[in-house]
Amino acid sequence: MRKGLYTIDSIENGLVRLLWQEDETVEEYIAESNFSHDVSEGLLIDVKETTEQNFVSEPKHDLTEARRVAMKERMKRLKNRD
Repeated sequence: MRKGLYTIDSIENGLVRLLWQEDETVEEYIAESNFSHDVSEGLLIDVKETTEQNFVSEPKHDLTEARRVAMKERMKRLKNRD
C-alpha cells in the first residue's frame, strides 16, 4: 500500500476497496477489521505509514464533506443547465 489519500469506494462482506487519489486505477483491498477507525463508502482516508503487514490511516471527514458539498453543487448546476 502506498502513502497518501484514498477514497473508500465500496465495502462488501467486510472487505474495503480503496482507490488511491493520485491514480484511481490503483486499488487496495483491506479487511474492514484492520482499520482503527470507522469506515464508510465515500470517506477519504490519509494513509500515513505502511508496512507489508500493517498501515496507519486517518479519516479525513472535513475533506470528505467538502467533496460531497462540491459534488452536490455540481449536480445542481448540471440539472439547471438550459
